[in-house]
Amino acid sequence: MPDWHPMLAAEERDPGTWTMVDPDGREYGVIEIRRLDGRIVYRVTVMGRPAGYTGTLRAKA
Repeated sequence: MPDWHPMLAAEERDPGTWTMVDPDGREYGVIEIRRLDGRIVYRVTVMGRPAGYTGTLRAKA
């Protein structure tokens, strides 16, 4: 599907937690907003495996 982009498939099911869903409805990633050492960061998990923390959503896109 050429017009589909993963960032358009983010579902905020719980406050501060975004679930990434592919065109077939399968979950492939989770982004959670967290506070770490006084900073606001995003915890990224892809395919059930931790991908790390980032200060911006663009950094892991």
